[in-house]
Parts: sequence; C-alpha cells; structure tokens
Amino acid sequence: MAWMLEFTVVLELLLGRYREAGIIATLLVFNAAVGLIQETRTQSALSLLRQQLEIQTRCVTRRPMATRAGEGLRERSLYQCRHTFATIALSAGEEIGWVARQMRHESTEMVVRHYYRWIRNSTRQDGAALDRLLQKHGLDR
Repeated sequence: MAWMLEFTVVLELLLGRYREAGIIATLLVFNAAVGLIQETRTQSALSLLRQQLEIQTRCVTRRPMATRAGEGLRERSLYQCRHTFATIALSAGEEIGWVARQMRHESTEMVVRHYYRWIRNSTRQDGAALDRLLQKHGLDR
C-alpha cells in the first residue's frame, strides 16, 4: 500500500501540487522512522528474552549427548529433565495422554498425580502447543 502513497507523491509533483506532495512525503518518512524505531526495540526485546531462555542445563545419561561447543551447562539427571519436559508441555497446554505417552507411562494417572498444578483446562492438540511455545522462544528443532 505504501507504493500507492509514493505514486501519489509523484503524481502530485507532476500536477504541480508541491505542498500536498511534501505533506505526503513527510508522513511517509515519519512512518518509516517510527517503524525502524519499533523494529529496533522489538529486536532488543527478543535478544534479551533469548538470553533469559538460554538452555542452562544438560541431561546426563549413559550415552554422550550433543551440546553446543563451549557451553557451561549444569548437569541434571534424566529424571529432572523428564520432570522439566512434563512441566513445560503441560503448562503449554498439551493433552495429558500425549504427555503420558511421551514419558512412556502406561496411563495418565502418574501425570495427573504429579503434575496436576500445571495441567490447563482448555482445548489441547497433540504436540502442537509445545512446538508453538518452543518456536516462539526460538528453541525449535
């Protein structure tokens, strides 16, 4: 739509309406400056959020795990990582049965008993809510 305003500026200049062309051009420049300021602030906020959400732990298993070079990650047990996964997935609104299956539980009873406070009462989708949460914070696969 901005091209229409730019075209209008050119048309106004061709018609000799310099004042109108100047007003429209000034508004275009002002709008571009405001957009640049907002984009800069948004990028700063996202950068700060990514720093706060950086992975600070690494699950310790019998098999070596691939990690980013030079990471000073705290090591956590596999149990703690499973607990973190369940908490985040349920907080994101994942379906209880899906979380139970991912954790290889035979039923949802264990998930409900241990993670009840993080279970939301809303419409859920299998895996999609967690994927959206991770993508939102730049942590998707």
